[in-house]
Amino acid sequence: MPVSAVQTCDEYRMGVDEIICADTPEPFHAVGLWYEDFSQTTDEEVRELLARAAHEQSQAAHKD
Repeated sequence: MPVSAVQTCDEYRMGVDEIICADTPEPFHAVGLWYEDFSQTTDEEVRELLARAAHEQSQAAHKD
């Protein structure tokens, strides 16, 4: 992950084979503070992205 609290990165480490936390700044107050643009994603945007990903995955499966 690009940026994370040390504690969060450590907690994820217990459940995965490998994790890379690129930056673990101290103090870490909120993810949004470390991004130039951390605007919210709407539900509609999420639905569109999921639909697009499903379509692309389906297209790739049919090519195999």
